[in-house]
Amino acid sequence: MLLGFAVWVVGWFLASAVGALVAWKILEAQRRLEPMGGIQPPGMNLTDLTPEDLTTIQKWIARNPWYSGDVALQLEAQSIHVRLLRERQDLTMRDNLTRVTSEMARRHPDEVRLLH
Repeated sequence: MLLGFAVWVVGWFLASAVGALVAWKILEAQRRLEPMGGIQPPGMNLTDLTPEDLTTIQKWIARNPWYSGDVALQLEAQSIHVRLLRERQDLTMRDNLTRVTSEMARRHPDEVRLLH
C-alpha cells in the first residue's frame, strides 16, 4: 500500500514538473512575441499559399529540426516570418525563410545552426 502511494506521489510530481515546463515554455514564447505584434497577419491564410510555397515550407522545416523541436523557437520564427510578410511583400517564400533562418541563428546560435 505504501509503495503504491509512493509511486502515485512520484508520478504526480513528474506530471507536475512536465506541466510546469510546458507552461513555462508557452509563457516564454508569449513574452518573446509581445513586442513583435503576434504571429497572424491580417487577411493572410493558407489559401494564399501556392503549391510552390508549400513545398518550400516543407523543405525548410525538414532542414531546420530546431523548428519542430522547440515551441518557443517555433513561435519566434513564425513571428519573424509574419513580420517579413508584412514589411517585405517583395520577398519570395524562399527568401523570407532564408532571412528567418539567419535572424534565428543570430539570436540563438547554439540552438539554430546554419546549414551551408
